[in-house]
Amino acid sequence: MGRFQHILFPFDCSDRCKEFGSEVSVVARHTGAKVTLLHVFQILPGWIGGVDMGCPIAFDDTDVRKSVRMDFERFCAEFGGCSGLPHADTVLEEGDPASTIIRFAERNGVDLIMMPTHGCGTFRRFLLGSVTSKVLHDFHGAVWTAAHRELPHTPDEFCCHRMLCAVNLKPEASGLIRCASAVAADVGAELKLVHAVTGAGHDAGVDYGAEFRRFLFDTARDRLRGIQNIAGTDLEVCLEAGRIPDVVHDAAVHYKADLVIIGRSKMHAALGRLRSHAYGIINNSPAAVLSF
Repeated sequence: MGRFQHILFPFDCSDRCKEFGSEVSVVARHTGAKVTLLHVFQILPGWIGGVDMGCPIAFDDTDVRKSVRMDFERFCAEFGGCSGLPHADTVLEEGDPASTIIRFAERNGVDLIMMPTHGCGTFRRFLLGSVTSKVLHDFHGAVWTAAHRELPHTPDEFCCHRMLCAVNLKPEASGLIRCASAVAADVGAELKLVHAVTGAGHDAGVDYGAEFRRFLFDTARDRLRGIQNIAGTDLEVCLEAGRIPDVVHDAAVHYKADLVIIGRSKMHAALGRLRSHAYGIINNSPAAVLSF
């Protein structure tokens, strides 16, 4: 059995979700994980009460529910036909999408949620979909999001040959490296580390000179060497100066990474797990992002 044992694939029957099914099936086949397809629909109040909520109208939602069921069954059949998986559970539920997804995952032993970001267009590409954002913020397990591309595309088969793990210099980075190494071993991928040396680039606003830059880079190398010793790894490390999302993006492009792995550890209950750097990395990543 691989790093993951139960994958939840929440879908909305869109073309982007159909495209993303390739990634779900590849990860499931490599890890041997069980897959559950979940579609959550919500009949909004406006559908029931009409445009003027002050004057409710009678509304028969039978046709709406029938249409939802047909779309659900069609999507599940298409996924089953092209995924190469012997069996995937299918679940149709009504309610708030994000809350229902998280509740289902927590109650059913899901350790990986895979879902696209739905960002598209020159403006939308800078935003995560509200459902994805809430899942990233509130779910305590791993979340795999598709590349946040401006335009969708449909690959014949998702491939995961090169992975890039973005790390900081905190002790918990060793745990993230171990998780990334396990995922890379599951799919037989090459893994590299990337670290952004903040304060050493033009983003810092002040240039302290070459000697100070050298000190920052040497310190980062030493700290990462110690973190890798704890993790039991000796991976190649890319060190670059600049903003974290920019450095990770550029490294992913340079290494032609198929997957970027990051941490979104919980600092405070009110802040949730989607920290600012994680949000920026996911929004800017040219590759899929797996966050722990």
